[in-house]
Amino acid sequence: RDYQRLEPVWRGGWGLFPTRIRARDQQLEVEELEPALRRARLHYGLGEIDEAAAAFRATKSARTPEGETYRNLGWWIAARLTAARKVDDAIALLEDGLTRNPELAQWRDILVDLKVRSGRAAEGIAVYEAWLLEHPDDARTHHQLAATHLVIGNLEPAIAAMKRASEADPENVEYQQKLAQLEQIRDAEKVRGPGQD
Repeated sequence: RDYQRLEPVWRGGWGLFPTRIRARDQQLEVEELEPALRRARLHYGLGEIDEAAAAFRATKSARTPEGETYRNLGWWIAARLTAARKVDDAIALLEDGLTRNPELAQWRDILVDLKVRSGRAAEGIAVYEAWLLEHPDDARTHHQLAATHLVIGNLEPAIAAMKRASEADPENVEYQQKLAQLEQIRDAEKVRGPGQD
């Protein structure tokens, strides 16, 4: 390797960050990260989470060459905000990112989880339902919706969502098994009657 070509990208012990190195056609190409994303990464590394979140939200687009960096850094910052008991800030950051790139499925999952854990389950369910209005055949999101309903104790909606997941992806054995398990729970509850454990 030509380490002299790499030397300019080393900054303060960050290794190859804030640039991204990739080989294409046997050439070394260096792509600079968007300045706001670079600042967000720096603040994150220094433990300055509020500053990292502010810089991150100032990035121009989630659909950039550094999309993977954007995605990963976003959920790391959200996790740190949550750990610092700044759940509303984490929710705002995730909602902002999903507005710019609604295809970030993992962000949607984290957002829903945060909303459920903060007592806003209906809002979390609405996040999945809004996505499913435009993507009715998204089996994964139907599965996640079923899991969310189950966590908050809504058995019938969980069964309905899992049924839609199974219909959207009939080859998925896991979905079929989970649907059967949920239906068994429902049937057992009918036999026992309400309020009997």
